[in-house]
Amino acid sequence: MTQNLMTPNNSVTSNDLEINAAGKLTPVQQRRFILQRAAEHAFGALLVMLFFALVVHMTRLYPEPVVLLVAFVVIVIAALVLFVIHIRPALGAQLQTVKGMAARRVLGEAGLQPLYCVTIGETLFYVNEAQFREIRDDDEYEVYFLPRPARVGGGTWLSARRLT
Repeated sequence: MTQNLMTPNNSVTSNDLEINAAGKLTPVQQRRFILQRAAEHAFGALLVMLFFALVVHMTRLYPEPVVLLVAFVVIVIAALVLFVIHIRPALGAQLQTVKGMAARRVLGEAGLQPLYCVTIGETLFYVNEAQFREIRDDDEYEVYFLPRPARVGGGTWLSARRLT
């Protein structure tokens, strides 16, 4: 028996699964992926700028406004270059699939926001609570995803189906 599962935005169609099975992203998945990466890189650039401002303040160096502007431009350009490098999977659709048994676990201490982890085969995914509740331990699944290192949240879950 094959059953469609939820995607991160809580909707998946058989058409989405067919497109993912062909190794491509749907237009909605592509937009969502690019927007997520843009937000990550904007946040990273903001953190670098705040760190730079903190260092300038702590060292009591008060550079000319032109120096600050150059530093700002360099940080923005670096963030844009990294953004372009990191959205290539969405544009080139290096989609992967994994089949295997599911193992779920919740990470986090009491009082903190929990992280919902699902391992399919050997591949780690962080999923939302609704997806986590829908997945059953020891059932076999096929998941379509964009690969990412575990240190930055594991693969980007696109769509899945229960095989058993």
